[in-house]
Amino acid sequence: MRGRRLEIASALHCGVPKPALATQIIIETGITILLATAISLPIDMTAARLLIDTTDRTAITLNAIQTTITTNTAYLLATTITALHIKERHLFTYFKER
Repeated sequence: MRGRRLEIASALHCGVPKPALATQIIIETGITILLATAISLPIDMTAARLLIDTTDRTAITLNAIQTTITTNTAYLLATTITALHIKERHLFTYFKER
């Protein structure tokens, strides 16, 4: 995150508006979420189908999907809020920390 903070502060220093920066971060985070979900969801479904009784399978599958949606939403919101809290005036501080 330290390198990313410096990158965001530098973009703000160059004149990139915050809405454009937030849009970029939301798109990048969304792609990461889609890739992680595309990898983990088939594994979860296969494990549920092979390891769990038929009666409990639906409830556990729905619970897994709900957990995935909640986690992905929290990740997207946290990333966006964190990026929006970075200020241009912190650029030199972030550069010194690097």
